[in-house]
Amino acid sequence: MKFNFIEDTERVLELLLPYKCELTCKDEQYDRLPDSAWEVASFEDEVDHSPGVTWKIDITLFVLPLKGKLSGMALLELGWDDNWGRWEWRCPAAVSGSVTSELAEATLLAAYRDECLPNSEGSYRNFLLDLA
Repeated sequence: MKFNFIEDTERVLELLLPYKCELTCKDEQYDRLPDSAWEVASFEDEVDHSPGVTWKIDITLFVLPLKGKLSGMALLELGWDDNWGRWEWRCPAAVSGSVTSELAEATLLAAYRDECLPNSEGSYRNFLLDLA
């Protein structure tokens, strides 16, 4: 099977979720996903950084097929921005070409892990290492 990473993941995200939506309810954000998406991993924790400084981490990862000119698969991350009090979507990785859903999922999760691991610590780091 031959596939390539798609460099312009912002464009992929724009095609998959074409409008900005500042919903504060996680379930409403899930409703924005195409029916073809499936959840592959999630992580939730409250980080107690120092006395009086905590923040919430809530991340859910989805894989979904791309259609049209960008045939392939994409990884979407829905994450809670505790500073702004809103959910945010991003597309950390996408592949194009002939790829099975199993290979795409493994490849995309490995790319996500490799991107996030250098700046991770604690339970989030353990979560990333478990993605391998």
